[in-house]
Amino acid sequence: MAFHFIALGSVGSRRIAWHYASEGKLDKGMLRAFMAKAKGMLGIHKIQTDSTSWQSVVDRDSYFADVIATQDMNEFLSELTCEKI
Repeated sequence: MAFHFIALGSVGSRRIAWHYASEGKLDKGMLRAFMAKAKGMLGIHKIQTDSTSWQSVVDRDSYFADVIATQDMNEFLSELTCEKI
């Protein structure tokens, strides 16, 4: 079983996400570090699928079909920060 943590934000008309997935438990330290850096209102979702892939999330819930996802925390936060300037 794969566990997913998805943080959603908006940049213009695009929905973007930081996607963190693990075959085992999610690393609470990593999640705490992310929340400390994010410092803002984000949509947070937790989902279980059979794979750690983003496509497995989309297959599970079409709500995420138009979301541009990255596994790079800093890239995600940078995009959100640039939008606020």
